Amino acid sequence: MNVLIFLSNYLFCEGIKNLLVLENSKSGSKPFVVECGRNSKKEKFIPDIVLVDFYSIDQKLLLRYPDAKVILINTGLDQKVIASLMYSFKIDGLLAAETDSNLLVKALKAVNNDEIWLDNKHVKALLHKEGLVPKGYEMHAATPREHEVIECVSMGLSNKEIASKLCVSEQTVKAHLNRIFKRFNISSRAKLAALATNGNGHRHGHSHNMHAY
Repeated sequence: MNVLIFLSNYLFCEGIKNLLVLENSKSGSKPFVVECGRNSKKEKFIPDIVLVDFYSIDQKLLLRYPDAKVILINTGLDQKVIASLMYSFKIDGLLAAETDSNLLVKALKAVNNDEIWLDNKHVKALLHKEGLVPKGYEMHAATPREHEVIECVSMGLSNKEIASKLCVSEQTVKAHLNRIFKRFNISSRAKLAALATNGNGHRHGHSHNMHAY
């Protein structure tokens, strides 16, 4: 199993890598091949699982490895932020930062076997707290014109390209994006594209870079 650790904290990244290397030595085999994303020297390394945190998760990273499973490390995030991330990105597992090595190994194996991994704390929070998931994440809340803008953003088009495609001014496009961002409580084009993709139940085949808003 190839594991890419792509965390914002380098020491945390190295710590998890060392835990998995130690697990290899305990088992007498090498079930884990581990790379730290920030300093990986293997350009052709294709991960089965990517470990990310709030600051490192990025749509470009997920598009780079479209077949990889994603596990989010919760470093003390508010439950509403976690819910937002799970709606904005394709996340297959959620782990608390204080998770011990045995549970980490179990989570990796479970997710690699196409299971969803949530520890008890997160399951209770996500299922039983009212108002945890913002209603604004329902894509049908957008107007027909906003849907057109969202679709263009999902294709990786710039504001200028969207304006040309929809026969409107760039200022009009910006105004639509402002309303869309407020409506869905997001702040980046990448998260909007991910939200639209997940909301439609499929992934777009486009690999364009997201233009800065």
